[in-house]
Amino acid sequence: HRIADGITYLTTPAGEVPLKVFGKHNLMNLEAARRVCNLLGVSNADFYESISTFNGAARRLEPLGRNSRAAVFKDFAHSPSKLKATTEAVRKQFPDFRLIACMELHTFSSLNAAFLDEYAHSMDMADEAIVYFNAHTIEHKKLPPISVDQVRKSFSRDNITVIDTTDELKNYLDLIPKNYGFRAWTPNSSARTASGAKPTNTRLHQKLYCGLGRQFPASSTRRELITIE
Repeated sequence: HRIADGITYLTTPAGEVPLKVFGKHNLMNLEAARRVCNLLGVSNADFYESISTFNGAARRLEPLGRNSRAAVFKDFAHSPSKLKATTEAVRKQFPDFRLIACMELHTFSSLNAAFLDEYAHSMDMADEAIVYFNAHTIEHKKLPPISVDQVRKSFSRDNITVIDTTDELKNYLDLIPKNYGFRAWTPNSSARTASGAKPTNTRLHQKLYCGLGRQFPASSTRRELITIE
């Protein structure tokens, strides 16, 4: 396969097939699906024709909007391995862009102090990494409290931003779309995506925000891409 302008093309005997999904994990799944389809009597030609229109699993690198300056994706990655796979997929798909990734710790395991170290280096591919957790969520799940320092150390990178209040997160995230040509997007916002569609499911605990932006001189036209999960 090859990647060009943010699109992955499968190389097949019949020519290249553009995909709507990307990432090593998705390509491995597609190859497994092709072999199963072959066993069921589906030809490669029919498989590739169908797979070119496959939008991927819901909430997994799901595109929300794109324009000449930015693009938005949603991905429900929350476990360490899935978070790493998603971040790496976006990085490789857009190698010349700056990647900003923000995720929320909200599951029982992710908010467990004994499990936090599993997140070590899971966001290393991001140029800017942001992690959010809420003390009320921890109390609701009847788990021992965790601190900002604990979370920061668990990801094993010095330049990570850890946020533990909703208002601070909103204020921080508001700066990203303003810089990238989007209106602010918060749970109470009526902002629309780059395509003009109103975003669905704006609950903070189901979002992973990633932003990609190529850095240009102030006098030039800026292009950005934002992914959300």
